[in-house]
Amino acid sequence: MNQSPKDAPVPDAYDEAVRWLMALRQTSSRTPADIRQAFEQWLSADPEHRRAFETCRRDWEILEPLQDVYGPCRETSHLYSISGAGRTKLRWAWSVGIAATLAALVTLGVIAMERFGTAMETVAATQVAEQKTLTLEDGTRIDVNGRSRLRVRYQRAQRMIQLDEGEALFDVATDAGRPFVVQAGIGAIRVVGTAFQVTRDESRISVAVLRGQVRVERTTAPTLQVLLSAGHAVNLTAEGIGPIQAVAADTVGTWKKQVLVFDRAPLGEVIRALQRQYRGTLRIDPAAASLPLTAVIQFADIETTLAALPKTLPVAVEHPVADHWHVHLAAKQER
Repeated sequence: MNQSPKDAPVPDAYDEAVRWLMALRQTSSRTPADIRQAFEQWLSADPEHRRAFETCRRDWEILEPLQDVYGPCRETSHLYSISGAGRTKLRWAWSVGIAATLAALVTLGVIAMERFGTAMETVAATQVAEQKTLTLEDGTRIDVNGRSRLRVRYQRAQRMIQLDEGEALFDVATDAGRPFVVQAGIGAIRVVGTAFQVTRDESRISVAVLRGQVRVERTTAPTLQVLLSAGHAVNLTAEGIGPIQAVAADTVGTWKKQVLVFDRAPLGEVIRALQRQYRGTLRIDPAAASLPLTAVIQFADIETTLAALPKTLPVAVEHPVADHWHVHLAAKQER
């Protein structure tokens, strides 16, 4: 699937990842706690496991339509059993239809591509303070913010974007027969035609909708999803999906105009946004990250804004050398 040997997961790990994916997909939100715990233990046992699972999940999303070729998915009621001391033992009695689909994806990738076609595949990566605009063959426009990387894969049955890091604003051309899916770590955003922004940080995915509707999903167990309409935003973390919040259209995508607008945004979120535009190093202590800030910040005034933070928030700002800033609670707040 266009992977270099260096990037491809080892076969054993990928085979295990296939089985976990099938188990989690069939149990969905009904996945018992012991199964979820066993899955998390498997992920944390080896970094290769997590990488293999992410690769497997992306492969499935890209060519999921193949299940119609190899047979329908049949729910399996005997997916797991409990053995000694309450320990979970998966029996892998997973659907032949789904298994064949993913096996075909891995072993018959060339045939799959011939059937579903790859109209376009490209990578867009930006450096600090750099922006790029992609106009895709269907008229979809993607504006990519600084410190970001995404991959575009178009097939006849589905339009797939993988946001590896950073932020992008999507204005999606309507195509009811070919859904548009943005994969971002543990989350996925699905639409037909709309405009929305996705931000992927280390521990959080944020989605804000300007036009239309999108379905935001947590794709790892326990799976969750919400329908998000224009003028609303939501955050997705390892803990789940946060509450839906109202968002003003004029505060989304302002980075295209070299300005950032914040309305009581957590200071940690502000610092992460500034870091995409600032070539130096910005640090913030966790204790100060939740302080709310309302501000309009021009890219040309980032250092001025940082120096002025103590005037509006109970923080201290250290600037020991050029291009290095450290924000932490003021001394009287650190007791």
